Amino acid sequence: MKNPSAMILCLTLLGLTASDAAPLGTAFTYQGRLSDGTNPANGRYDFTFTLYDDPASAKIIAGPLTNSRLNVVDGLFTVALDFRADVFGGQARWLEIGVRSSSMGPGPFTPLSPRQQLTPTPQALYAPNAGDSALFNGQSATFYAPGSSLGNYVAKAGDTMTGQLVVPANSFRAGTDQLVLTGGNVGIGTTSPGALLGLEGGQILVHARGSHTAGAWLSLENTSTDGKRWDFISTGADNGGGAGNLLFRQAAVGSVLTLTPGGYAGLGTLSPIAKLHVMDQTGAESTLLLLEGRSGVGVSLELVNNDSGARWHFTSTGTSNDAGVGSLLFRPEGKNSVMTLTSAGYVGVGTITPANRFHVAYGFNYGPQPVLRVDQGNGTVAQFHQASLTSSNFIVCTHPIPPNIPEAVVFRVNGFGDVYGQSFNPSSDRGAKENLSRVDPSEVLEKVTALPISKWNFKGDETTPHFGPMAQDFHAAFGLGTDDKHIATVDADGVALAAIQGLNQKMEAENAELKKRVAQLEQLVRNLTTKGE
Repeated sequence: MKNPSAMILCLTLLGLTASDAAPLGTAFTYQGRLSDGTNPANGRYDFTFTLYDDPASAKIIAGPLTNSRLNVVDGLFTVALDFRADVFGGQARWLEIGVRSSSMGPGPFTPLSPRQQLTPTPQALYAPNAGDSALFNGQSATFYAPGSSLGNYVAKAGDTMTGQLVVPANSFRAGTDQLVLTGGNVGIGTTSPGALLGLEGGQILVHARGSHTAGAWLSLENTSTDGKRWDFISTGADNGGGAGNLLFRQAAVGSVLTLTPGGYAGLGTLSPIAKLHVMDQTGAESTLLLLEGRSGVGVSLELVNNDSGARWHFTSTGTSNDAGVGSLLFRPEGKNSVMTLTSAGYVGVGTITPANRFHVAYGFNYGPQPVLRVDQGNGTVAQFHQASLTSSNFIVCTHPIPPNIPEAVVFRVNGFGDVYGQSFNPSSDRGAKENLSRVDPSEVLEKVTALPISKWNFKGDETTPHFGPMAQDFHAAFGLGTDDKHIATVDADGVALAAIQGLNQKMEAENAELKKRVAQLEQLVRNLTTKGE
């Protein structure tokens, strides 16, 4: 198609009558001539028809309407066009026609120039209303909605109603589904709302805006028994939590949940300073966070550091957990539990079944290692650990090893209960003692002299001999200590010192007697010597 052009031959409106037998339609027949170059066109062509209010403006009044594979014979074609009657209100209208050959397949339409001004025939659609021109202020009846009684009309736009607009039930609709009233429900974007308000559409269904400095509110209230009103507030500058937050507020208790633009959530606080900030300001004992689940193995809370950190599980154990029910396990991902807290108040490190208030255990497959480490903060560290895999000795040593000390062992206890160390300094301060009374050293010496002393060894430790008294004999003789199964070192030391003093007194008395006798003998010798002279 080289240079298509169209010329209006005839423009008529079919069925435009005032008969009550059939309502008027809004379609009209358009007949035109299409040329291909200098020759009349023949064949199938696709057409578009667009209505404008000006021969050159870009403002579209209606359309475009598309008619595909329209048969053109000797350049003539006929088509029915329906732009709706409300586009013809007595104003001038221009028709722009676009055409393409159907045989060429999909492609752009070629606009025919110039636009064709419509002759008055379609404007006859406006004629049935001409008699009411005074009532309608010179406008088409399509600009008005009929009232409940004959002769009453309401302007659709540009007017202010002085009373209620009453429409029959289920008969209100704007557009296809822009606004629909049906079955007592209101639909926006849907013709079949399933609730009092049904919304369907794109990503944002509701956009509520307000400008109050305290906040813009959306309220949801249940008016049944014990129902509550909840307010959802987008805060402003005068709100206590600052502007830009989202508050979930219940009138009886105030704001329950606060969400900030920074991604923080606050429970009981308007100003959260952490990703989850929980606060109870009542002053009474309360549970700030409660997590519940149901599992025989246990319910876990996980804490993960995504910067190459570990994943930690905090598990409240159930009935089928090896640790027993009711314990709290601290376990890194893929490893055994590091620490266990039981409901009985026991703490286990390296064991999930602690048997004491503080129970430390570790697997020997890793070799000897510290069980307890105390860091004094000045570079000196004390460690308590097993001496070797095959030894039952437990030692306390310093780390690092001090200079000029061949080994850093400070304190060692073997499997038989023997204690090793450089010195033992029990408290003996006068200010820490009371009920002081004198002791007769000679009496203590006499009891020590009578105390049975034996050589022996502890059961199970045949290679380590000892000698000394039995705790029963010591307790019977002196009545010291907590019971007759132990001898405190302070008591043994005190008895020994008292016995030494008693022995010293005895020796001094005997020495004085000997000195006296020696002096007497010396005097006797001197006397005998004098007589012999």
